[in-house]
Amino acid sequence: MTQKDLVEWCELTFKVKIDQTTVSRILKRSNEFLDIDKLDKPLQKRARNVKFPELEDALLEWCLRAQGQIPITDQLLIEKAQVFANLLGVDNSEITFSNGWLRQFKKRHNLKQIRMHGESGSVNEQTIEESINDLKQLTNNYT
Repeated sequence: MTQKDLVEWCELTFKVKIDQTTVSRILKRSNEFLDIDKLDKPLQKRARNVKFPELEDALLEWCLRAQGQIPITDQLLIEKAQVFANLLGVDNSEITFSNGWLRQFKKRHNLKQIRMHGESGSVNEQTIEESINDLKQLTNNYT
């Protein structure tokens, strides 16, 4: 059976368009896939369970509530995680809030850091608070 025949068979059987280079690549690595000795060493890494799921849940909940309200930085996330760890009674020797821990936390929960640019990045917080108070005084005159 030729590679072209395999492509046609895949398209007919699985109803998926497949490129001939994909078949070529798979055939080239077929010994690697069929080697029984390598079955002991899986191709994928084992998924680890989170050591403190309550801490993760609390920090994620805080992130979801705080988004849009305040800028959430990496340093702020680590500080909040330490606060939650203390509240939950997690021993400091059991967990380190390293950059690696933070990267994995953000990866597990698909959190991205967005840098504000232009007007939205240069807003003066005190000016906003003063303006809100001025708006409240203006709107008090109306029903």
